[in-house]
Amino acid sequence: MINIETNGLKEFRKKLEALDGNFKKALKKGVMKGARKVAKDGNRNAKSRGFSMSEYYSASEASYTKQSDTAIVVKVGTRRVRRGVAPQKNKSKYYKSVGDYFYVRFPEYGTIHQAPQPTLKPALESNEEYIKECVKETFETEIKKLGG
Repeated sequence: MINIETNGLKEFRKKLEALDGNFKKALKKGVMKGARKVAKDGNRNAKSRGFSMSEYYSASEASYTKQSDTAIVVKVGTRRVRRGVAPQKNKSKYYKSVGDYFYVRFPEYGTIHQAPQPTLKPALESNEEYIKECVKETFETEIKKLGG
C-alpha cells in the first residue's frame, strides 16, 4: 500500500463546504482520474512484458472510506473475472478460463522461485505528481463553480 498525503485538507474542506462546495466529490474525482492513469500505465507495462490480454488492472474506491470526510482510498489492482475459489476438481480448467488475470500477480509480487518484477508500483511512483495535479485541478474547478 502506498499513501499520498497532502497537508491542509481539513482546513480547505471546511472553507469549501462553507461556500457550499462538494469537497468529497471533487477529491474522489481527482484521485480516481489519477488512479485510472496508473492502471492504464500498469496495463501497458504488462502488455509490453508479453501478457496476452489488454486490461489486467483497474481502479476502484475502497468501500471502507466512503464514510470518511477527508480520505479517499483507491484500490488499483487486478481485475476479477470470476469470483470464488478454484474447485477441487478441474483446477486446470478453472485457471485456463481465468487466463492471465490469475497469473498477472505473480510477476508483480514475486514467488518463491521468481523475484518480483512489478508493473504497478513503478507506474504509481511515476504518476504521483500527476495524481496531485489531478486533485488540484478538480478543486480549482469546484472553486470556479462557486464563483471564486
